[in-house]
Amino acid sequence: MNKKIYFRGPWIYIIAALCLVIGSVGPLFGYLNAASSSYESEAATVMFDDDDDCEDKLFATLTGPTIGGQMPRGFAQFKLDNDEGQNRLKVFVRFVNLSEDTMLDVYVDGTFVGHIAVRENGNSHGFFDPDLNISAGSVIEVRNGSTVILSGTFHECEEGTPTGTPSGTPTSSATGTPSATPSHSPTCEPSETPEHSPTGTPSATPTHSPTGNASGTPTHSPTGTPSGTPTHSPTGTPSGTPTHSPTGTPTGSATATPSPSPGQPRMFTAVLRGSNVEPSVQTNARGFVGVQLSADGTEIRVFGTFVNLSSSQTAASINCPALPGQNASVTFDLGTVGGTTGHINRTFSITSLEAAELQSGLCYVVIGSENNTSGEIRGQLLNRYMHGDMDGDGKADISLFRPSDGTWYYLKSSDSGFAAGQFGTAGDRPIAGDFDGDGRGELAVFRSLGGSGIWYVHNSSDNSVAVRQWGLGTDVPMAGDFDGDGISDLAVFRPSDGNWYASRSSNGTLMAMHWGQAGDVAVSGDYDGDGISDAAVFRPSTGAWYVNRSSDGQFTALQWGLEGDKPVTGDFDDDGLADIAVFRPSDGNWYINGSRGTFLSVHFGTSGDIPVPGRFDGDDKTDIAVFRPSEGNWYILKSQTSSITATNFGLNGDVPIVNY
Repeated sequence: MNKKIYFRGPWIYIIAALCLVIGSVGPLFGYLNAASSSYESEAATVMFDDDDDCEDKLFATLTGPTIGGQMPRGFAQFKLDNDEGQNRLKVFVRFVNLSEDTMLDVYVDGTFVGHIAVRENGNSHGFFDPDLNISAGSVIEVRNGSTVILSGTFHECEEGTPTGTPSGTPTSSATGTPSATPSHSPTCEPSETPEHSPTGTPSATPTHSPTGNASGTPTHSPTGTPSGTPTHSPTGTPSGTPTHSPTGTPTGSATATPSPSPGQPRMFTAVLRGSNVEPSVQTNARGFVGVQLSADGTEIRVFGTFVNLSSSQTAASINCPALPGQNASVTFDLGTVGGTTGHINRTFSITSLEAAELQSGLCYVVIGSENNTSGEIRGQLLNRYMHGDMDGDGKADISLFRPSDGTWYYLKSSDSGFAAGQFGTAGDRPIAGDFDGDGRGELAVFRSLGGSGIWYVHNSSDNSVAVRQWGLGTDVPMAGDFDGDGISDLAVFRPSDGNWYASRSSNGTLMAMHWGQAGDVAVSGDYDGDGISDAAVFRPSTGAWYVNRSSDGQFTALQWGLEGDKPVTGDFDDDGLADIAVFRPSDGNWYINGSRGTFLSVHFGTSGDIPVPGRFDGDDKTDIAVFRPSEGNWYILKSQTSSITATNFGLNGDVPIVNY
């Protein structure tokens, strides 16, 4: 592991003195540490000066209840520097869903330390020189007025990740009806129409179109009965009912719990592009990297792909700690693969300090090339939701919703545990998404009430329930990340007029576009690899796909399928981009148009099956899978081993939770 390089000796005093002359708090690394004259002497800013070892350090992971449906997160590090006689405290916060320039107060053991101001996307940080006796067990709080929005307990830096329960209970809980209606509600026409609207015929036809039979049949086809039955099968009533059920107005009080809970792996992903490099780089290259933190917090597995570099790859690393727009030194050297396209697969031991930085969203992946030695593409590692991942381990879980009684059932891939909860009622439409940003799927339903579309979301981060009107009751609900912040947005597609409406979680603004027409099927996904969901539709009458690319505002039109085909999406060729694909119930074949220009046809399924692709084995490829309602079986063709698993989980009439 490379060591970090820091300023030492007299230079740090010169820099600190200059900062004090200008004003003890000012622009630093692109962010403003706001301070008033009453505390300028107490909270002087300092530079990074730590080693990457754990000696003489304390750290705390900051957690708190959701704010407006979004879970904040943060990290604090303290070091008593005996050589220079100076206490050093740095505090980072992310995804604080409050207005920009909102002043937050930092306290340690009830003693005020200083202020930090909320900046773009809820990010901020502060560096302080507190004259306090901070030790293991000291409690740090970030407050908005009298409300504690983030808190944590300092621990010594050592191997392993500390476990425990947050020391406080949130002061507010989303247990009622929202007090306000959003300023923009998609109940009318958007004010603008995009330049391109897929209401006509695409100008070109691809070389390959799945209008006939696949050229071959795989060795294995799930047309029979699985050889075994799992221990748990949701054929009865769950043993318990949760406190909150969206059958009316939620009642009760929510209690905060750690997220994700200790004792299970956690997945973090980064979407790499040139615009994320500091300073930015103009390039057609892109990449996707996943980092899986082990259940005990002592090891990470790094895997990913990069494509279309402008020259041969020369470097790759994970750098910490830094917010977007800041640079940090190398923490994990991922090595040189070479070439303009390649794969990364490495394993490292990790200290508890590094694990805390990773979990707080303060690490990024950067890949350099001969033309851009300091970095051609980069992306922040976030506890980003994998579709269908209910336990936050980076794998899709077998999960379904039973409309007859509003019960959810899922098998946790982290420990094969069985979970059930009642959240919803007959007629509700289940939604797969991570609406609070904790990396786990929520129990969420969309309900038509009085002509309006009402969303009920059970936040997994703190067990609170959020209720919001967004759309019409006849709209098609979906959960995509339309602003690239790693959090699912409330979104609907309106078949009657082909309009899309999304409420961006990053800033609450409205996204509205006309993309489609009556009869189209919405199939949102990240088809251009920029980390933002694209509006896309499949037109059954013609078998055509239309994708509005968020990266450049252009569109893709492709003839791929026949009437009667079921559109699906996923990254079947592990390049970080969603692929255009269909499942043909008439013959049980899958036809996949890979974003690398590859064509794949697989016979996997039979008439009546429901396609449920997902990353069930934890690698960076989407697995082909089907749910067979007639027998309640799931069949998964795992890309990692090319093996088939068969699991009996469900009844005829159950709705499997899918990612499109």
